[in-house]
Amino acid sequence: DKGITRCNPAFKALFGGPVSEVIPFEDFIPSRITQEEFERFGQVTDEALRKGSKEIKLTHQWRTPDGETLWFETNLSPVAKGGEIVSFEAVARDITKRVLMEGELRTSRERLSMFLESATDLIILLAKDLRVLEANEKTLQFWGKTRDQVLGRSILEAEPALEGLERYDKFLEVMETGEPYTYDDIVPHDEDSERHISLRLFKVGEGLGIMATDITESKRYQRELKESERN
Repeated sequence: DKGITRCNPAFKALFGGPVSEVIPFEDFIPSRITQEEFERFGQVTDEALRKGSKEIKLTHQWRTPDGETLWFETNLSPVAKGGEIVSFEAVARDITKRVLMEGELRTSRERLSMFLESATDLIILLAKDLRVLEANEKTLQFWGKTRDQVLGRSILEAEPALEGLERYDKFLEVMETGEPYTYDDIVPHDEDSERHISLRLFKVGEGLGIMATDITESKRYQRELKESERN
């Protein structure tokens, strides 16, 4: 209940102020660790001790004297005397860079997801073995399948009509050469209908990116226009 009774030079530098023999809790709570965080420490620690854990891992923030927020992963080891826990030894590791990178990665994924779902084109990302890594909602609607039915599976399971077609060979060619390729094609859609699509293939890492635009209505309009001109 006293506070911190022993610390190394690294902690003293982090603390950034005069360090007495004992650093009372009120000297760093809530100025460096919030009261809420400190109470959470107590809850996590009590729960771990009830389960008989000998090491307790905590992830928490620490505010430096100049207002910067750092993240630490701290391992607590209980110290017992006479069968009772009298203190804890703590070893803390600065994980700020990792936490910030994870946050940036989450943000990037959220932005990618927003882009995929707001796009009017069909967008598909394939691994180098042509497994489906990602497909937006527009693509799933076109295929008439759910995300669980296609992710991680071969593109041929999502679109069996591809097998043996020149279009499938073009997928492999673009991954091998790295040269983008654009073309129009007619693909089966329902049992008794076909759709005209414009495809753009491009290499993404070792895999393949596909952007497809349904141009069926545009083609229909062009046919009707030509017919009207002939008449």
